Amino acid sequence: MCFAGRHSERVKGLIVLDTAPVATASDKVAMTLNTIQSIKALDVEGKSKKAALEVVQSKFQDKGIANMISNNLAYTEADNHATVRWCVNLDAIIDNLEHLCGFEPASDKFQGPTFFLNGEKSV
Repeated sequence: MCFAGRHSERVKGLIVLDTAPVATASDKVAMTLNTIQSIKALDVEGKSKKAALEVVQSKFQDKGIANMISNNLAYTEADNHATVRWCVNLDAIIDNLEHLCGFEPASDKFQGPTFFLNGEKSV
């Protein structure tokens, strides 16, 4: 949405999935940072997928949240896919969270064809 507003000449159409770009409140940024640091601290690398999931579930009892976190584990090729590692760069997310949560509105509005898909509890 930001890109379309800034460079509408380069965008033919836009599909917006669930969330509009808005700045995140600093207390939510801090809470998110704490959660990501908790995820990073989990001792899952080098474990089987099942064992790693058990570690995640011990910290995050909500099964949906635990499964979402576990979806960021990938099998390692070095040991013939027997163990897992994080497939996202958690350090990069932690180091850049302030930038990821920030937002500068575009100077123009995109006037092209746009499709919005909102979740049930979207604001």
